[in-house]
Amino acid sequence: TGPGDNGGGSSSGLPTPTTDGEGVGSSYRQYKYAPTTDSSVTLTQDGQNLQTLNSEDQLQISVSSKDPNLQNNYAGGVLIKMPLLKQLGFTSDLIRILPENIKDASSGYDINTLYVFSNTEEKVEYVQLQTTGIDFGSTYITMNSDFTLTKTTIVKEADKEPVTTKVVYALKKSQIKTLQKANSVTAIDGTPIDPSYK
Repeated sequence: TGPGDNGGGSSSGLPTPTTDGEGVGSSYRQYKYAPTTDSSVTLTQDGQNLQTLNSEDQLQISVSSKDPNLQNNYAGGVLIKMPLLKQLGFTSDLIRILPENIKDASSGYDINTLYVFSNTEEKVEYVQLQTTGIDFGSTYITMNSDFTLTKTTIVKEADKEPVTTKVVYALKKSQIKTLQKANSVTAIDGTPIDPSYK
């Protein structure tokens, strides 16, 4: 299923991520990106402006094969470092998108992945990350659509209808500047959290 299509989800009630992608092509695995004062990114929460990101302290994105966290089985993946991730329930501010979640499309790459925090009889909690037409260029990342992180919490109680809460964070469609290229790329600090689908 494509981004923006929750695909009816799996039998567990979770949305279905893309798992047949091949990751970012080898010629694009060179760069680390970050917003700057003259190329900032707007972060929204449920459609309302939350923060303007304009430094690498607020957001870093890497596709660089020079980063140890994007080598071997993870080559072609993407790293995202953003303090907000901890607000969403991640135990780290660094997450990894697997190559299988990144599909080559006609206008860039489509990404659709899932991070499940909890899936019990009482509570289901996960973040779905999606975007379409993202291009990891030599000067900028450009996006055809917003980069969304949708946090869904479903609380179940006996004899009651489940209560579902959704919060949608979005990096608005923009241009994020290349911070470092090829051999000059320094690794993003931290141990990344990988997607989980169950």
